[in-house]
This record gives sequence, C-alpha cells and structure tokens, in this order.
Amino acid sequence: MREQRKEPRLPLRLEVQWNGCEEKHPDVTSDVSLGGCYVESLNPVTVGDVLTLGFRLPFSDTLPVRCEVRYHQPTIGFGLRFLNLSNFQRASLEGLISYWGRDDRAMKAA
Repeated sequence: MREQRKEPRLPLRLEVQWNGCEEKHPDVTSDVSLGGCYVESLNPVTVGDVLTLGFRLPFSDTLPVRCEVRYHQPTIGFGLRFLNLSNFQRASLEGLISYWGRDDRAMKAA
C-alpha cells in the first residue's frame, strides 16, 4: 500500500469509543497524527463509513472527532482520516501529540 499520509504519525495508545463499538472491550489507537489515526479493533467497519470517534484523554476527558474509514484489516483494525477538525479539536490533538511525543511517553502510556 502506497503511503498517503501527509502528517507525521506518533505511536500512541489511547482508548477510543465510536458508534458501533462494543463497550465491553474498548478499542485503542496504535498511532495518531493530525490527519488521522489507526484503531486496533475486532469490530467490523466498511471503507467509506463516517463515524464519530471519542478519544479518551488523560483526566477522563473525551475528545469527539468525525472520521472516515480509509481502509480496514478484518480482525486487526482500521485506518481513519479526520474530517473537518474545529480549531479546538486541532489544538487538542496538537497538544496531545506534542506532549506524548516527548521522551517516548506514548509507549509508556499503554
């Protein structure tokens, strides 16, 4: 698969919930960028689906972001592209990436 990402990715494990996700087993991201993320999930999706993903942030806050499913690997996960980020959402993601990108904190959060 040809690399299509325009933003650098950060390996980052955050719990996420989305419409269609079973709450018993929260899904997690494996990487995040300002353009999208990869979600490790056993839950089925279809390429082209638009969903609302809720990032569970430190201190129990949740950041909802609308996304489009760009590709799906059954029983492994799926790649998402963020859609129409507000200034607040973009600033929140920038802060998260900046904070967790320092000193290899992202891998320690898992």
